[in-house]
Amino acid sequence: MRFGPSIHRRGSGSVAVAATLALALAGAVAAAGCGDRPAPPLRIGLSVWPPYEMPFLARELGYLPDLDLDLVDMRTPDGVMRAYRNGMIDGVALTAEYAVDFATFGGDDRIILAIDVSNGADALVARADVPDLAALRGKRIGAENEALGLHVLTRALATAGLTRADVTIVPIDLASQRAAFEAGEVDAVVTYEPTRTQLLRTGAHELFSSRQMPDEIVDVLVMRQAVLDQRPAAVRALIDGWLRAVDYARAHPADAARRMAAREGMTPEEVAASFDGVVLLDRAANLRLLGGPAPALVPTLRRLAATMVEFRLIDAVPPVETLVTDAMVRER
Repeated sequence: MRFGPSIHRRGSGSVAVAATLALALAGAVAAAGCGDRPAPPLRIGLSVWPPYEMPFLARELGYLPDLDLDLVDMRTPDGVMRAYRNGMIDGVALTAEYAVDFATFGGDDRIILAIDVSNGADALVARADVPDLAALRGKRIGAENEALGLHVLTRALATAGLTRADVTIVPIDLASQRAAFEAGEVDAVVTYEPTRTQLLRTGAHELFSSRQMPDEIVDVLVMRQAVLDQRPAAVRALIDGWLRAVDYARAHPADAARRMAAREGMTPEEVAASFDGVVLLDRAANLRLLGGPAPALVPTLRRLAATMVEFRLIDAVPPVETLVTDAMVRER
């Protein structure tokens, strides 16, 4: 699913990101070398995806008072992953399969917030001469070579009694999917917004979407346990502000879209449309997904891990239950 742009942030190219991270790292080093200096900003890496606007909205609405926070815009999953792994950012927003990948290394990474659930934003679309899922047998299906796209494809095929062996999977990144589809190089493609809408406008039709796999495609915020232990008040302030912004966006969608449009240089209508196909998750949803004796997110993580093993992206299913904590979403 993710990290393909549904909206585009100005000034978030690689040079700007590198400069931001370099400054943040320099500040952290300086603070570490001088005991009486305040802690460095809490640094959160964000790629381009509509629900990741929530901390920006929270900051504009004044929901993050006195919190020293760096929201670092990044274009690619590789950039986000590298920055997080190298300790240049404290937290990262990403899709849940990346968190599963973290777990294979046995670190102290924790999912502290469930951001959103895909509700139609991820889809399998096909040419007009492929009328239904059963007709995919023997066809060429384009998909990004990553866990989530392959998971969506596997779930879609299973509903028609098909397996991967019944189709030819063609690895195609999001940027190349429309051209490949229009050139007839594939008969169907697993994609997401805005490519989904673009293909539908050219005559493709949807065979399957994430609406048919509720709660399975989740964006999450990940931090290391060490950060949670060292800066619990700052992290709770971020989560509280983020969830207040979710409540505001639900209660005042037009105003929220207007505020985000001003920052993005988009029309409010474009911003509102960019949220189609996702469900923002509030505190109650987070407590259900992350809390209790049987967190609802754990089975989803296990299914993702099994898909990753099947496609040889990881060697074995890691102990994903250790990833989940509701410590930061519980009300104090």
